[in-house]
Amino acid sequence: MKDSKEQILNTALNLFLQKGFKEVTMRELVEGAGLSKGAFYHYFKSKEDVFEEVVMRFARALSIPNYDALSTTSLQEFYRNWLQHFSQRKSSWGQSASGESAVIQNHYYLIFDGIRLLPAFRDMFYKEQEREMAAWIKIIDIARESKEISTDLPSRQIASMFAYVSDGLSFNLLMNNKIAMLDVEAVNAWDSMYALMKT
Repeated sequence: MKDSKEQILNTALNLFLQKGFKEVTMRELVEGAGLSKGAFYHYFKSKEDVFEEVVMRFARALSIPNYDALSTTSLQEFYRNWLQHFSQRKSSWGQSASGESAVIQNHYYLIFDGIRLLPAFRDMFYKEQEREMAAWIKIIDIARESKEISTDLPSRQIASMFAYVSDGLSFNLLMNNKIAMLDVEAVNAWDSMYALMKT
């Protein structure tokens, strides 16, 4: 029984990634999972129910489970460690006939659909952003105390700069179909910001 539910969720994830939430039909979900309607409806009553579980699972898979596991040796080590995590997660997303960039784009679109359609996902997404911000603030405070960086800017403002630069890059590269370059572009931007603050 558990295998049937997993089969539905895996099928649904692939369909939502390929077509987006709006374009996927219940018929495609049922047929794609290879189950009878009755078996399908035993687990999920609607496309929205399937989508919610897919997106919530997907978001957990994307997030860093333990920010304390990232390096606290230096701010630079921390953000490079963060990018390694992103690259590892990204490599697990697979590749389509259109290439890695298309797969990553589709994952972002899935997140956008989740934020737009699911209040619980939106709340979880914002909580995750706050958790990430807290991790940035913590490493920036460490870097400041160790004299690794020297700046009068408040730690939260510096944390926001690091986080929002990557968010802005993500959006810009996504719109220009170059999202696969995010790792390189982010490390270049973060290295430049770091150099400005380094003592």
